[in-house]
Amino acid sequence: MLTAVLRVPLVLLIVLACGCGDPLLSGPSPLPPPPPKIPDGWTYLGHYSVTITAAPSCSLQDDAMTRTQTDALLRKSGQNLEFLLDPYGPCEGGQPGFVGTTDGDTVHLTLNGGYGVPGYSFVARVNDTVSVGYTGAATGTMGERGLATSVDGIVLLYHRSDHTVFASCDARDHRIELSKWPQ
Repeated sequence: MLTAVLRVPLVLLIVLACGCGDPLLSGPSPLPPPPPKIPDGWTYLGHYSVTITAAPSCSLQDDAMTRTQTDALLRKSGQNLEFLLDPYGPCEGGQPGFVGTTDGDTVHLTLNGGYGVPGYSFVARVNDTVSVGYTGAATGTMGERGLATSVDGIVLLYHRSDHTVFASCDARDHRIELSKWPQ
């Protein structure tokens, strides 16, 4: 009789623990992380995919020639823009993202593809041993669906183990495309 009395609370305790989201008992949550908080003074302008392609004249490994980041959050404060790249995605090297300014519909972007630099950086994992960084400037016209323009700058290939550069391509015709997600 005493065993039956103890068994019911024990079973109830296990059921409650599993139902309350204890990761040790129920496994990982299927819910995505909450969106980042937009600081005061900033306006959310939408989510974009970002594709950057090295210039055709570049002699870089194939998997580094074109990279796509599928989730970039664009926000604006006055004339200042920030493209925040998914910190849980393939980007690394500090705060993943890049900045820009607006002058009417004209957008000026600044890409910083270095490790250990203050502010935003645009460095992405290519594979387990290689990362690619993009440094340069671009100017284009932002339309309703996005932007496609050339980048004057350098594509850098890094050894992931020590962040040393082993290949680069300096050109005026790298491409960046920003495509707004459908609403």
